[in-house]
Amino acid sequence: MKIKISFLLLFLSINLAAQPVKFQLTVGDAQSETGNSIFQTSDGGYIVAGATYPTFSNANVYVAKVNSSGVLQWTKTYGGNSNDIAHSIIETTGGYLIAGETESFANSREALLIRTDLNGDTLWTKTYGGNGSDIANKIEELPSGNLLLSGSFQINGVNQMGLIRLDSAGGILGQGYVSPYQFASPINKATYLGNGKVGFTGANPYMVLADTNGTYINTYADFSGGRSVDALVTYDQKYASLIYDNVGGAQGSNITLSKLNPLTTSTIFSKKFSTNFDDTPVSFVEANDHGFVILATSFTSFSSNQSLLLIKTDSVGNLQWTKRYAVSVGEDNFAGQVVKTSDGGYAIAASTTINGNFSNYEYYIVKTDSAGDSFCNQTPVTFTQGTAIAASGTLPVPLLYSVANTGTLVAPPLSTYGLLNTICITLNVSETHLENNSIVLFPNPTNGNFKISFNNSYQEKKVSIINDLGQVVFSREDLKENVLQVNLINYSKGIYVIKIDTCGSTFNKKIVVSN
Repeated sequence: MKIKISFLLLFLSINLAAQPVKFQLTVGDAQSETGNSIFQTSDGGYIVAGATYPTFSNANVYVAKVNSSGVLQWTKTYGGNSNDIAHSIIETTGGYLIAGETESFANSREALLIRTDLNGDTLWTKTYGGNGSDIANKIEELPSGNLLLSGSFQINGVNQMGLIRLDSAGGILGQGYVSPYQFASPINKATYLGNGKVGFTGANPYMVLADTNGTYINTYADFSGGRSVDALVTYDQKYASLIYDNVGGAQGSNITLSKLNPLTTSTIFSKKFSTNFDDTPVSFVEANDHGFVILATSFTSFSSNQSLLLIKTDSVGNLQWTKRYAVSVGEDNFAGQVVKTSDGGYAIAASTTINGNFSNYEYYIVKTDSAGDSFCNQTPVTFTQGTAIAASGTLPVPLLYSVANTGTLVAPPLSTYGLLNTICITLNVSETHLENNSIVLFPNPTNGNFKISFNNSYQEKKVSIINDLGQVVFSREDLKENVLQVNLINYSKGIYVIKIDTCGSTFNKKIVVSN
């Protein structure tokens, strides 16, 4: 198993906790991994869920936990002998909830929900569904403490947009299903919008409003083609919808962002963005300034591979900045989810090929600042912006299945193989340049044992070592020797700053403890 990290951290002062952390990293095994969902955890780190593929015909749920500095803490796999895939992960009291799909623990594909502790060890596993193909694409915790599991549920041979309300132990409290208008889709999901309402997306070019029982309320017209992919409630209690718009692009698709009035079902604004190649939005968030940040994939030419796009607009949908991310030009990428982080930046879960090998994808995790800057493997993107044309005429009213597909609830045992995998970490950390290498840290990265070497120009020195929380973990004053041996083996893996005060000057160096 391997982890590759490339990042450049800027410490403008020794108060590390005040500085946003930026990084890019990949996590994976010898087989392929696809990163579908990311969540910032209460300890400031990130947890990513998706799937790992031991063979081309078999998938297991795969979860990776990294700390706030991007250092891998653990990975775990869950599954049986068939396909098991995670599509959504959140932190809840005392652990994590992982939603997805399973074929290992059912006669057909069923919605899967796994409850773990904070170490990723399984507490319980439940499946939901009937005789058709059922997929859970999102798990949310409601203000009441109950859970909302939503996705695509097959009833009478037709995919429905469905939701199941659950108690904290996974017991069914209620459920409802809405028939799509024209396109059955495995990416249906519902997003809680407050006041007991949800926005269904995924199956058609509209956002469908329902209550948390799945009862249909109304439909919002977004535009004339494509499908909605995500929804959210804004700071001013309006709704926003992200749309894969297949009308008018050079290769047939654009990105459309709409803001909607929940009182009148009218459109406040609807903006279309295009690189003039195939652009596929997957996820978005509201920024701290009430603009929007959109995650998408796009091509750079008609024959190129896909790369990741991050697009920032203002509060009325006007383009402000764009970023394109790819490990290298020849790699192919799939976007999973973007979340806003506590420091005002953004974190992305995605997938990338490694060394141009299209049979080997790995988790691709990007952490940026508020301007979308991760300090490596990124370029600006040229977009055209226009106004999307809303659908006209009478909107179709979907069929309602309020009590259909009661399903069967089971709690199969869950495989626990590979609960803790050892990851090989390779880091390339840029260092402050000092003339003639007058201060050298070796080795770097280190397992915790390393040396600090000084040339003869530094007579008396004070050395302090600070962790990523700004805490001093080591200090040595009035140092006259030219070599200092340091032992941090008993400290956490991560990035430490070496602060050196000598002759009225202060130097900051970085050391990475990785094993």
